[in-house]
Amino acid sequence: MNEFFAPVSGWLNDLFGYNLSIHGYIAIVLALVGVFGLYIGLMILIRKSHTSGHDDAVQDYRDPRT
Repeated sequence: MNEFFAPVSGWLNDLFGYNLSIHGYIAIVLALVGVFGLYIGLMILIRKSHTSGHDDAVQDYRDPRT
């Protein structure tokens, strides 16, 4: 397995100029996947809340029409 990760790590170090090990790049990739997963999950929940009508049931006490 090291035969694959060592050249990739060396190539990424040369490309970006950072002196990170493969563990650093794995941590960055996992963080990005987690952030994008959270973003997509929250967007799905917002869409589900909007289409189900839960947002319409909330009364705004500042709205003069109520």
